[in-house]
Amino acid sequence: PVDGAASPGIVGQFGQMLESVAAANDQAAELGTRIATGELTDIHQFTAAAAKAELGTQLTVAFRDRAVEAFQTIMAMQV
Repeated sequence: PVDGAASPGIVGQFGQMLESVAAANDQAAELGTRIATGELTDIHQFTAAAAKAELGTQLTVAFRDRAVEAFQTIMAMQV
C-alpha cells in the first residue's frame, strides 16, 4: 500500500486465526482448572471447549503444513 501499512490479506487472516486458536486454548485451560478445583460442575462445558481448542489446533497445523509444502514446491521450481 501507498501509506506503508500492511494490507489485510492472508497474513492478517492467519494472524486472526492464531489469536482465535490461542483464545480457545486459554478458555479450555481455564475451564480445566475450574473443573479440577470444583468451581465448575458442568463437565460438558469443559469438554466442548477442549474439543474446540483441539480442532483449532489441528486445523492450524494442517494449514501450516500446506503452506510449507507450497513454499517448498515454489522453491524447487527452476527458473
